[in-house]
Amino acid sequence: MTLYAQTNLELFKQLESNGYCQQDLLLIQKAYQLAMIKLSGMYRPSGKTSMAHFIGTASILASLKVPITLVAAGLLHAIYRHGDFGTLTKGVSDSKRQKVRNIVGEEVEEYIYRYLNTKPDLDTLNTFNQQLHKLDTIDRNTWLIRLVNELEDCLDGGILYCHYAKQRKKNYQQSMPLMIEIAEKLGFSNLALELHKVLNEINAAKIPKQKLRCQKTYGDFQVIPESYYKKIHIKLYEEIINLFNIFQSLMSRLKNKMSRLSYLKKV
Repeated sequence: MTLYAQTNLELFKQLESNGYCQQDLLLIQKAYQLAMIKLSGMYRPSGKTSMAHFIGTASILASLKVPITLVAAGLLHAIYRHGDFGTLTKGVSDSKRQKVRNIVGEEVEEYIYRYLNTKPDLDTLNTFNQQLHKLDTIDRNTWLIRLVNELEDCLDGGILYCHYAKQRKKNYQQSMPLMIEIAEKLGFSNLALELHKVLNEINAAKIPKQKLRCQKTYGDFQVIPESYYKKIHIKLYEEIINLFNIFQSLMSRLKNKMSRLSYLKKV
Protein backbone atom coordinates (compact mmCIF):
# COMPACT_ATOMS: atom_id res chain seq x y z
CA MET A 1 0.00 0.00 0.00
CA THR A 2 1.20 3.53 -0.80
CA LEU A 3 3.00 5.35 1.98
CA TYR A 4 1.91 8.93 2.57
CA ALA A 5 3.60 11.87 4.27
CA GLN A 6 3.36 12.21 8.04
CA THR A 7 5.63 15.25 8.45
CA ASN A 8 5.74 18.67 6.81
CA LEU A 9 9.07 17.88 5.15
CA GLU A 10 7.75 14.67 3.59
CA LEU A 11 4.72 16.59 2.34
CA PHE A 12 6.85 19.33 0.75
CA LYS A 13 8.99 16.70 -0.97
CA GLN A 14 5.88 14.94 -2.28
CA LEU A 15 4.36 18.18 -3.57
CA GLU A 16 7.54 19.08 -5.45
CA SER A 17 7.71 15.58 -6.95
CA ASN A 18 4.06 15.85 -8.06
CA GLY A 19 4.68 19.10 -9.93
CA TYR A 20 3.20 21.63 -7.52
CA CYS A 21 4.92 25.04 -7.85
CA GLN A 22 6.71 27.14 -5.23
CA GLN A 23 3.66 29.37 -4.80
CA ASP A 24 1.67 26.23 -3.96
CA LEU A 25 4.24 25.23 -1.36
CA LEU A 26 4.03 28.69 0.22
CA LEU A 27 0.29 28.19 0.78
CA ILE A 28 0.96 24.80 2.36
CA GLN A 29 3.61 26.36 4.60
CA LYS A 30 1.05 28.94 5.81
CA ALA A 31 -1.49 26.18 6.45
CA TYR A 32 1.12 24.08 8.27
CA GLN A 33 2.17 26.96 10.53
CA LEU A 34 -1.47 27.59 11.43
CA ALA A 35 -2.05 23.88 12.16
CA MET A 36 1.18 23.72 14.18
CA ILE A 37 -0.16 26.41 16.53
CA LYS A 38 -3.78 25.29 16.78
CA LEU A 39 -3.00 21.57 17.12
CA SER A 40 -0.14 21.91 19.60
CA GLY A 41 -0.20 18.97 22.01
CA MET A 42 -3.21 17.37 20.28
CA TYR A 43 -3.53 13.60 19.79
CA ARG A 44 -5.95 11.30 18.01
CA PRO A 45 -7.98 8.73 20.02
CA SER A 46 -5.35 6.17 18.98
CA GLY A 47 -2.52 8.20 20.54
CA LYS A 48 -1.19 9.30 17.15
CA THR A 49 -0.40 13.01 16.92
CA SER A 50 -3.17 15.04 15.31
CA MET A 51 -0.58 16.85 13.20
CA ALA A 52 0.54 13.58 11.59
CA HIS A 53 -3.07 12.75 10.74
CA PHE A 54 -3.74 16.19 9.25
CA ILE A 55 -0.56 16.03 7.16
CA GLY A 56 -1.44 12.51 6.06
CA THR A 57 -4.85 13.72 4.90
CA ALA A 58 -3.21 16.48 2.85
CA SER A 59 -0.72 13.97 1.44
CA ILE A 60 -3.42 11.62 0.17
CA LEU A 61 -5.19 14.56 -1.47
CA ALA A 62 -1.93 15.63 -3.13
CA SER A 63 -1.52 12.10 -4.51
CA LEU A 64 -4.90 12.55 -6.21
CA LYS A 65 -3.51 15.63 -8.04
CA VAL A 66 -6.24 17.95 -6.72
CA PRO A 67 -5.83 21.78 -6.65
CA ILE A 68 -3.49 23.09 -3.97
CA THR A 69 -6.34 24.87 -2.17
CA LEU A 70 -7.92 21.47 -1.56
CA VAL A 71 -4.61 20.07 -0.26
CA ALA A 72 -4.31 23.04 2.12
CA ALA A 73 -7.89 22.47 3.29
CA GLY A 74 -7.00 18.84 3.97
CA LEU A 75 -4.13 20.02 6.14
CA LEU A 76 -6.60 22.05 8.22
CA HIS A 77 -9.81 20.08 7.70
CA ALA A 78 -10.99 19.69 11.33
CA ILE A 79 -9.25 22.73 12.81
CA TYR A 80 -12.57 24.20 14.01
CA ARG A 81 -13.52 20.95 15.72
CA HIS A 82 -10.23 20.15 17.43
CA GLY A 83 -8.03 23.25 17.17
CA ASP A 84 -7.12 25.42 20.15
CA PHE A 85 -7.99 29.04 19.30
CA GLY A 86 -7.40 30.26 22.83
CA THR A 87 -11.11 30.28 23.68
CA LEU A 88 -13.04 28.31 26.27
CA THR A 89 -15.33 26.77 23.66
CA LYS A 90 -14.61 24.58 20.64
CA GLY A 91 -16.34 24.92 17.31
CA VAL A 92 -16.62 27.71 14.78
CA SER A 93 -17.23 31.44 15.17
CA ASP A 94 -17.05 34.49 12.90
CA SER A 95 -13.82 35.65 14.53
CA LYS A 96 -12.17 32.24 14.09
CA ARG A 97 -13.24 32.10 10.46
CA GLN A 98 -11.78 35.52 9.78
CA LYS A 99 -8.47 34.57 11.38
CA VAL A 100 -8.23 31.49 9.14
CA ARG A 101 -9.25 33.48 6.02
CA ASN A 102 -6.53 36.02 6.70
CA ILE A 103 -3.91 33.28 6.61
CA VAL A 104 -5.00 30.80 3.93
CA GLY A 105 -7.68 32.64 1.96
CA GLU A 106 -11.43 32.39 1.49
CA GLU A 107 -11.57 29.25 -0.66
CA VAL A 108 -9.52 27.11 1.73
CA GLU A 109 -11.48 28.41 4.70
CA GLU A 110 -14.80 27.65 3.00
CA TYR A 111 -13.80 24.00 2.61
CA ILE A 112 -12.84 23.84 6.29
CA TYR A 113 -16.12 25.45 7.32
CA ARG A 114 -18.26 23.12 5.21
CA TYR A 115 -16.31 20.11 6.49
CA LEU A 116 -18.13 20.57 9.80
CA ASN A 117 -21.31 19.32 8.11
CA THR A 118 -19.74 16.05 6.91
CA LYS A 119 -19.89 12.92 9.04
CA PRO A 120 -18.95 9.29 8.31
CA ASP A 121 -22.15 7.74 9.71
CA LEU A 122 -24.48 5.78 7.43
CA ASP A 123 -27.39 8.23 7.53
CA THR A 124 -25.25 11.22 6.53
CA LEU A 125 -23.41 9.23 3.86
CA ASN A 126 -26.71 8.00 2.39
CA THR A 127 -28.10 11.54 2.28
CA PHE A 128 -24.98 12.82 0.53
CA ASN A 129 -25.00 9.91 -1.93
CA GLN A 130 -28.61 10.66 -2.88
CA GLN A 131 -28.01 14.40 -3.30
CA LEU A 132 -24.58 14.15 -4.94
CA HIS A 133 -25.83 15.25 -8.37
CA LYS A 134 -27.33 18.45 -6.89
CA LEU A 135 -24.25 19.63 -4.99
CA ASP A 136 -21.78 22.32 -6.08
CA THR A 137 -18.07 21.71 -6.60
CA ILE A 138 -17.08 22.94 -3.14
CA ASP A 139 -19.49 20.54 -1.41
CA ARG A 140 -18.31 17.63 -3.55
CA ASN A 141 -14.67 18.45 -2.83
CA THR A 142 -15.43 18.84 0.87
CA TRP A 143 -16.82 15.32 0.90
CA LEU A 144 -13.70 14.15 -0.89
CA ILE A 145 -11.73 15.49 2.10
CA ARG A 146 -14.04 13.50 4.40
CA LEU A 147 -13.40 10.25 2.52
CA VAL A 148 -9.66 10.88 2.53
CA ASN A 149 -9.80 11.62 6.26
CA GLU A 150 -11.40 8.23 6.92
CA LEU A 151 -8.82 6.48 4.74
CA GLU A 152 -5.93 8.15 6.60
CA ASP A 153 -7.45 7.14 9.93
CA CYS A 154 -7.47 3.49 8.85
CA LEU A 155 -4.26 3.12 6.84
CA ASP A 156 -1.97 2.56 9.83
CA GLY A 157 -4.56 0.63 11.84
CA GLY A 158 -5.19 3.65 14.05
CA ILE A 159 -8.85 2.81 14.62
CA LEU A 160 -7.80 -0.48 16.23
CA TYR A 161 -5.76 1.29 18.91
CA CYS A 162 -8.62 3.44 20.19
CA HIS A 163 -10.34 2.74 23.49
CA TYR A 164 -13.56 2.06 21.57
CA ALA A 165 -11.91 -0.01 18.81
CA LYS A 166 -14.70 -2.60 18.61
CA GLN A 167 -17.32 0.04 17.85
CA ARG A 168 -15.11 1.83 15.33
CA LYS A 169 -14.35 -1.42 13.52
CA LYS A 170 -18.05 -2.22 13.33
CA ASN A 171 -18.88 1.30 12.10
CA TYR A 172 -16.35 1.10 9.28
CA GLN A 173 -17.51 -2.36 8.25
CA GLN A 174 -20.95 -0.85 7.75
CA SER A 175 -20.04 2.52 6.22
CA MET A 176 -16.92 1.79 4.14
CA PRO A 177 -18.77 0.08 1.24
CA LEU A 178 -20.82 3.25 0.80
CA MET A 179 -17.67 5.38 0.97
CA ILE A 180 -16.18 3.25 -1.82
CA GLU A 181 -19.29 3.82 -3.93
CA ILE A 182 -19.17 7.58 -3.35
CA ALA A 183 -15.44 7.74 -4.21
CA GLU A 184 -16.23 6.11 -7.56
CA LYS A 185 -19.06 8.58 -8.22
CA LEU A 186 -16.75 11.50 -7.42
CA GLY A 187 -14.38 10.18 -10.08
CA PHE A 188 -11.58 8.91 -7.84
CA SER A 189 -11.25 5.22 -8.61
CA ASN A 190 -7.78 5.00 -7.02
CA LEU A 191 -9.24 6.29 -3.76
CA ALA A 192 -12.06 3.76 -4.02
CA LEU A 193 -9.47 1.00 -4.51
CA GLU A 194 -7.51 2.07 -1.42
CA LEU A 195 -10.69 2.23 0.65
CA HIS A 196 -11.54 -1.29 -0.53
CA LYS A 197 -8.08 -2.55 0.54
CA VAL A 198 -8.47 -0.90 3.92
CA LEU A 199 -11.91 -2.47 4.39
CA ASN A 200 -10.40 -5.93 3.78
CA GLU A 201 -7.68 -5.19 6.34
CA ILE A 202 -10.26 -4.02 8.87
CA ASN A 203 -12.30 -7.19 8.39
CA ALA A 204 -9.23 -9.38 8.92
CA ALA A 205 -7.67 -7.38 11.76
CA LYS A 206 -7.72 -8.46 15.39
CA ILE A 207 -8.26 -5.76 17.98
CA PRO A 208 -5.19 -5.34 20.23
CA LYS A 209 -5.47 -5.98 23.96
CA GLN A 210 -6.82 -3.16 26.08
CA LYS A 211 -3.37 -2.35 27.52
CA LEU A 212 -2.05 -1.63 24.01
CA ARG A 213 -4.89 0.76 23.22
CA CYS A 214 -4.99 4.43 24.09
CA GLN A 215 -6.55 5.98 27.19
CA LYS A 216 -10.31 6.17 27.68
CA THR A 217 -11.14 8.95 25.25
CA TYR A 218 -13.77 9.20 22.53
CA GLY A 219 -12.19 12.04 20.62
CA ASP A 220 -9.00 14.02 20.07
CA PHE A 221 -7.34 15.06 23.32
CA GLN A 222 -4.64 17.48 24.39
CA VAL A 223 -1.53 16.74 26.43
CA ILE A 224 -0.05 19.79 28.17
CA PRO A 225 3.66 19.74 29.14
CA GLU A 226 4.39 19.77 32.87
CA SER A 227 6.49 22.91 32.49
CA TYR A 228 3.42 24.73 31.19
CA TYR A 229 1.69 24.33 34.56
CA LYS A 230 4.71 25.95 36.19
CA LYS A 231 4.45 28.80 33.69
CA ILE A 232 0.78 29.19 34.61
CA HIS A 233 1.72 29.48 38.29
CA ILE A 234 4.44 32.02 37.49
CA LYS A 235 2.03 34.02 35.36
CA LEU A 236 -0.60 33.93 38.09
CA TYR A 237 1.98 35.06 40.65
CA GLU A 238 3.01 37.93 38.36
CA GLU A 239 -0.63 38.99 37.94
CA ILE A 240 -1.17 38.92 41.71
CA ILE A 241 1.93 41.08 42.25
CA ASN A 242 0.73 43.42 39.52
CA LEU A 243 -2.71 43.75 41.14
CA PHE A 244 -1.11 44.27 44.54
CA ASN A 245 1.06 47.08 43.13
CA ILE A 246 -2.01 48.70 41.55
CA PHE A 247 -3.85 48.42 44.87
CA GLN A 248 -0.92 50.02 46.71
CA SER A 249 -0.82 52.85 44.20
CA LEU A 250 -4.55 53.50 44.59
CA MET A 251 -4.28 53.43 48.37
CA SER A 252 -1.37 55.85 48.24
CA ARG A 253 -3.32 58.23 46.03
CA LEU A 254 -6.35 57.95 48.32
CA LYS A 255 -4.18 58.61 51.36
CA ASN A 256 -2.75 61.74 49.72
CA LYS A 257 -6.23 63.02 48.89
CA MET A 258 -7.40 62.40 52.44
CA SER A 259 -4.38 64.27 53.79
CA ARG A 260 -5.10 67.23 51.52
CA LEU A 261 -8.75 67.32 52.57
CA SER A 262 -7.75 67.18 56.22
CA TYR A 263 -5.30 70.06 55.70
CA LEU A 264 -7.94 72.18 53.88
CA LYS A 265 -10.43 71.67 56.71
CA LYS A 266 -7.89 72.91 59.25
CA VAL A 267 -7.18 75.99 57.14
